Amino acid sequence: MFHASAIRIRIRIRWSIIALLVSAIAVRPEAATAYYLDAASANTVQDGRSPSTAWTRLAQVNARTFAPGDVIALKRGTVYAGTLQPGGSGAAGSPITLTAYGSGARPRIDGGPQMAAVRLFNQQHWHVESLEVIGGSQYGVYISGDQPGALTHFRVTDLVVHDAYSTPRWDSGLVVIIPFGAGVHLHDVIVDGVTAYNSNLWFGIHVGFNFWSGDPVPELRNSDVIVRNCTVHDVYGDAITVADTNRALIERNVGYRCGLAPAGISYTPNMMWSWSSDSVTLQFNEAYEMSSFGGGDGGAFDVDWGSTNTLIQYNYAHDNQRFGAVVYGLQGKPTINSVIRYNVFSHNRDTEIMLYTADGGTIDGVQIYGNTISTDRTVLWAPDIARSGSGAFRFSNNIVRSSSSTLLNVSGSYLRIDSNLGWSTSGSANWQSAWGMYSDPKLVDPTYQSVGMPTTAFTLMNDSPAIAAGVVLPNMGARDFFGNAVPAAGPITIGAHQATASPPPPPPSSLVRNPGFEDDGAGVQAISGWSTWAGSAGTDADADYSESYGGAHGGTFHGTHWRNSAYEVYTYQVVTGLTNGTYTLSAWVKGSGGQTYGWMEAKDFGGTKLTANIPATSTWTQLTIGGVQVTNGQCVIGFYSRAGAGQWIYFDDIQFASSSGSVNAAPTIAIAAAATPALVTGTSTMLSVLGADDGGEAALVYTWSVVGAAPAPLTFSQNGTNAAKSATVTVAKAGSYVVSVTVRDAQGATITSTVTISVTQTLTTVTVTPATVRVGTSATSQFIASGRDQFTDAMSAQPAFAWQVSGGGTISTSGLFTAGSSAGGPFTVTVSAGGRNGSASVTVIASAPANILVNPGFEADGAPVQAISAWGTWGGNTGVDSDADYTESFGGTHGGSWHGTHWKPTAYEVYTWQVPTGLASGTYTLSAWVKGSGGQQYAWLEAKDYGGAKRTVDIPGTSAWTLISIPGIQVTNGQCVIGFYSRASAGQWIHFDDLSFAATGAGAGAAASLAETTGSAAAGGDRGCGLGGGIALVLIGLAASRRRGRASAV
Repeated sequence: MFHASAIRIRIRIRWSIIALLVSAIAVRPEAATAYYLDAASANTVQDGRSPSTAWTRLAQVNARTFAPGDVIALKRGTVYAGTLQPGGSGAAGSPITLTAYGSGARPRIDGGPQMAAVRLFNQQHWHVESLEVIGGSQYGVYISGDQPGALTHFRVTDLVVHDAYSTPRWDSGLVVIIPFGAGVHLHDVIVDGVTAYNSNLWFGIHVGFNFWSGDPVPELRNSDVIVRNCTVHDVYGDAITVADTNRALIERNVGYRCGLAPAGISYTPNMMWSWSSDSVTLQFNEAYEMSSFGGGDGGAFDVDWGSTNTLIQYNYAHDNQRFGAVVYGLQGKPTINSVIRYNVFSHNRDTEIMLYTADGGTIDGVQIYGNTISTDRTVLWAPDIARSGSGAFRFSNNIVRSSSSTLLNVSGSYLRIDSNLGWSTSGSANWQSAWGMYSDPKLVDPTYQSVGMPTTAFTLMNDSPAIAAGVVLPNMGARDFFGNAVPAAGPITIGAHQATASPPPPPPSSLVRNPGFEDDGAGVQAISGWSTWAGSAGTDADADYSESYGGAHGGTFHGTHWRNSAYEVYTYQVVTGLTNGTYTLSAWVKGSGGQTYGWMEAKDFGGTKLTANIPATSTWTQLTIGGVQVTNGQCVIGFYSRAGAGQWIYFDDIQFASSSGSVNAAPTIAIAAAATPALVTGTSTMLSVLGADDGGEAALVYTWSVVGAAPAPLTFSQNGTNAAKSATVTVAKAGSYVVSVTVRDAQGATITSTVTISVTQTLTTVTVTPATVRVGTSATSQFIASGRDQFTDAMSAQPAFAWQVSGGGTISTSGLFTAGSSAGGPFTVTVSAGGRNGSASVTVIASAPANILVNPGFEADGAPVQAISAWGTWGGNTGVDSDADYTESFGGTHGGSWHGTHWKPTAYEVYTWQVPTGLASGTYTLSAWVKGSGGQQYAWLEAKDYGGAKRTVDIPGTSAWTLISIPGIQVTNGQCVIGFYSRASAGQWIHFDDLSFAATGAGAGAAASLAETTGSAAAGGDRGCGLGGGIALVLIGLAASRRRGRASAV
């Protein structure tokens, strides 16, 4: 019986030897070209080299070992069942590309109950794009390997991967890219534009963790990993994770409704996180509705144990079960130098930011600054954690707004807390003296919880005390959450919005804050600029709010008093800093009538309270209180109701002004918003607008934002300032954008103007695939051209291409190169369109003899099998050893995913063979790549029954793939029996792969067919090897490939 540890030692030794010798193995030259797969095709010629001769089955793709630069294109609108696992590796600058062609829906790979729907193993330099993947019992897309060294250069882009359901297990996921074995690591991996959803597998997208080892292996870390522009939802575990990696970037992703697993399957999940990694950045991501069984984890962003130099910035986390961000020190490992900055955290249910250590783990340095946090819970949960090293612990320049009075839950004195702005809407709060300032931060729409990155919500009003009140910190970064520049030398504004102070405005003619109820940008319960008294019972705070119902007098929103039960409520604000004198209060109102009381009032101005009853009317009516004689520099203005269920008043456009002055008017648009140019062919355009105001244009503030859904986020060169009336906007994708600018005066009155920007695709580059091709004389190779725009995206309408080749053959208008009869090159293929050029290289080589064998690389079955397609089995003289030959991936292949094997845990005798027939008389060569344990009584490759004496070559005892051959086989009877024979003791083995049987003399080019693989072939022979009639091939499941304890992993 084999023991697991012995198995691993044996594997490590084998692959160490292979790593040392692999450079000496000859690489077979194969012509790089484009191949096509079309399940709906009815063509009879299926060489895969053109759409008209496309393959129709995955097995045909899986049977081939592809060469650098090859393109495998699946027709859009087609569906394939099983596992897609093409063989071969690309090379630096010449990846193999798996893509789609034609029009319509993405081609679909349905993995069903197979381990994976798309699988690459021990392969490199692959691009996988534009597919739909469903099913798979452990993985949707699985890229891995167990050969020591680096698995390099993978691009997984524009995939939709979904609906994979099986028995839940932690080591599973929709897109999983990992090493699997000792000494293996990944390098240069990008996952971009993947949508993954609906699965009881664990990971949405995961890169890096070595499932073989069970723990991170820091000395063999992966490197240079990017996951961007992806959406993950409704999976059992984590949405997006990276582990055991140096230099990773997780950006512009959205994760929601993940962590759906019940208890007991695995560890508790988080939305997006890194583990045991260095130099990881998580930025511009949105995470919401993350769950976790048992109360552990269930948060948005996680710096997990063993990580160093992790940066969490420009993210939006809201409505998650536990936290917005966490830093863990666990398992005896330090977590070093974590930075959480310029994020928006909103209404995560337990806390917003958490520090935690256990199990001997420590934290060495955490800096939390420049965040805006709005919640109804404790903001920071930081017990007296275990610390190590000399890293700084700091909580600075953060805005914290909560309805809880417990803003911080911090133990110990290790955390420096300063230069923050705290505010509890419930009154006083703990740690009040440590904040730096304790005051209403005056945020726009502070209760925003909607899906989508906020554009105006959580920005600062002009009179926010946070403006220019922060402290300069080292290495703060170049921008804030909203895209505004952060000045390295200050002044620094507290929170995620780097607003700048406006010049002091002239004394306003109207002093009401948010007079038209537009500042929040939505109907809200807590109205910016206004306060609420909840009545004598203290229970009616929900009876006043802003809304659009019934129509506003001006703008979109108005104030309302209403409830479906009896209520008493007062909505008010205190106008201060008044010059003593006479003032007038006015408002536009309407109401249901019937209230016990319903009035507008002015009081506490140094005289008797003045009121004006709100009339019962369904039309807007202006109500005025004149002669407000201010003697104490202030006045309280407000609206009071005591009413029965369902009675209501509306109020809007309130003005309070000196009777000798004019009422404040909202600003106007002097020059409408415009884009120059409005039709953008590059990556940016200049925005401009100009407002006018009775307080002077210099006091206006201009804020740009995107209206509705946009093709991609916009970046404004400046925003939220007077200077932003002229701003450069940078785009990241072609399409139509509606941009709005809000112009706000010093009193909070606003007006908006919009402009539509049309960003058109401009042909910028032309690429050609494959980039490098070797093609035989008189053979063809299909080149594919792709025009890409200024954002490197493919042109939605491809231009007409003109093709040229510098020699070696001819090229058609569709890019089909036909080689001449002479070898030569390399020659340059040039394609032109719209003044842009692309090129590729083609070398014409002497055509290699055609391989006559069927399934020479053991890929045709697409899986490890007992009964090998196109090969027969003789079960020895006893007839009981038919289970001693099969295909598997154990130990690695020479090419592709599978190789042939002879092995059995008891002594055995077996023969694996096929008979090419219809051969032209002439000279042939038989070759194969082999390796073996050695020690067998007999183990050879043979050729016989071709009209001459049987020829054999022994299979050496070696752990490295070795090429053996039998040249000079003189076929005179139109056939040849070829095969592998073993008579061996228990546990002795041979592996064989990538056979070739080709004419090298007069028979070259002659047709051949496989007449027989099982049955009554007369293959009897020397040394006890014979074949009788009616051979039975016994399918033993995959018992043989389980005998070394690793088959399920690969």
